[in-house]
Amino acid sequence: MDKAKEIFFFAKWTISYKEARETKYWLKLLKETNFLTSAEALILINEVEEICRIIGKIQLTIKTEFEIENS
Repeated sequence: MDKAKEIFFFAKWTISYKEARETKYWLKLLKETNFLTSAEALILINEVEEICRIIGKIQLTIKTEFEIENS
């Protein structure tokens, strides 16, 4: 993969991470306004947090690979 594609790929994962964090915000807001019960919100927020952790690990892996390639 060439450098431009690698940077583009990393940027897409960064956007995905930000979107997942925004989803968590909206789920909390839905809970606070009683559109979701606490139990429903907890389940969904836990899922989003897991997605954030997965995406974060992917980002770290990509970043590490970039550093290795640049050495």
